[in-house]
Amino acid sequence: MKKKFEKLPFSSFNWAIKGIVDALREEPHLKFHFAAALIVIIASFVFGLNKAEWFAIVFAVTIVILAEFVNSLVERLCNVITSIHDIRIQKIKDISAGMVLIAVISALVIGYIVFYPHMSMLWNSRQKIILPYHVIVLISLIITLFLVVLIKSVVSPEVPPLYGGMPSGHSAIAFSLWALVVVKNSSLIVDFSMLIVALLVAESRLSLGIHTISEIVVGSFLGISVTYIVYLIFGL
Repeated sequence: MKKKFEKLPFSSFNWAIKGIVDALREEPHLKFHFAAALIVIIASFVFGLNKAEWFAIVFAVTIVILAEFVNSLVERLCNVITSIHDIRIQKIKDISAGMVLIAVISALVIGYIVFYPHMSMLWNSRQKIILPYHVIVLISLIITLFLVVLIKSVVSPEVPPLYGGMPSGHSAIAFSLWALVVVKNSSLIVDFSMLIVALLVAESRLSLGIHTISEIVVGSFLGISVTYIVYLIFGL
């Protein structure tokens, strides 16, 4: 499968994603930071941040994740250099960990400055947050993609993220989009047409031998479930 996949034009991009997935699977702190980043991004959509606030949040999230990646690389390189305790190696690891701590503290300060006014306003109003339809679409797709990558990193770590494995990401996205069309209360013809498109996407993954029926079913269920839950929380 690896040789077959390496012939595809986007294989380099996929190996980069696989590197991220491997890091997520093997580095506990990265899992926490990515989960926190997902929550922060969704909250940013929910509160309708302006451009300056979005810039601050994206900057803070990026700095923390990059710092954690660098810290992981430093630790691995140090472990490759020597497995024996060395005070010089320990100092390098401590300095690297300190870099992450500074990044996290800075991100927390930025998050407090950005979100406190919005949360205070929401608490005082005590009203349900109703989001525009396009924001619900974005949140649904972001959560679906995140869960697909997360599940694949645990269930199918040996398979490239964009090529096979449990669950089917293409099916998850296709049926998420179908669910988004259905909850929008569009016409029956549009709903049925979108369902046909989603089924064709799923069938193509099966006929190409990239996914099994169970992987497609799980992916489809995941996409529909996430979309429906997001719409229940933030929809009309």
